[in-house]
Amino acid sequence: MYPVGITCQVQFVGYNGHAMTAPRPPPFRLIGGHPVIDFVNTVGGSRITKPKEKLEAYGDLLAWGAQAEVLSSAEAARIGREAAAHPDQAAQALARSLAFREVVYRVLRAQA
Repeated sequence: MYPVGITCQVQFVGYNGHAMTAPRPPPFRLIGGHPVIDFVNTVGGSRITKPKEKLEAYGDLLAWGAQAEVLSSAEAARIGREAAAHPDQAAQALARSLAFREVVYRVLRAQA
């Protein structure tokens, strides 16, 4: 009998040598119909009372850009290498991007 509540913490490798894992869903839900709307939607939850930031690091911004197809994978990788070499500039760029996103949100909200 196996103890209840214990799970395997290692990845099972099947007979063909490939990891047997379920495909991961894309990290961002792109349902706005336009990249600008999807960018504004990178805050989840209630924006006012309990916002859930989905762009916590510069890499998240690049991942969103690649998934939204506003950056190619090659562009995201190149920019990611630059960001790693200049982390302070990457942090500033992320902060400016988030500030821009909130301005766009307020504009769109005023139009609703």
